[in-house]
Amino acid sequence: MFESFQGGRYKVAKKLGEGGRGIVFKAEDTRLGRTIAIKVIKGEGLDQESFARFEQEAKATAGLSHPHIVAIYDIGQEGAKRQNWRR
Repeated sequence: MFESFQGGRYKVAKKLGEGGRGIVFKAEDTRLGRTIAIKVIKGEGLDQESFARFEQEAKATAGLSHPHIVAIYDIGQEGAKRQNWRR
């Protein structure tokens, strides 16, 4: 089980759910003092092409503002084989 991400910036409180491609955790952004959700992609990680596509989708979603669309605050890689997406 994950305890934190990005060198302790994001502290995991609990697992919220799991699907076919990822796991979502409730966490705290220790720098900004707010509750967030972190989505971790399952598996051995993404190849460069898949990560680029994932990053492009995150950027497109981050440009949207609507009460029914989750806000994206950060995207990054955790370690050499795991990518995560913070909402």
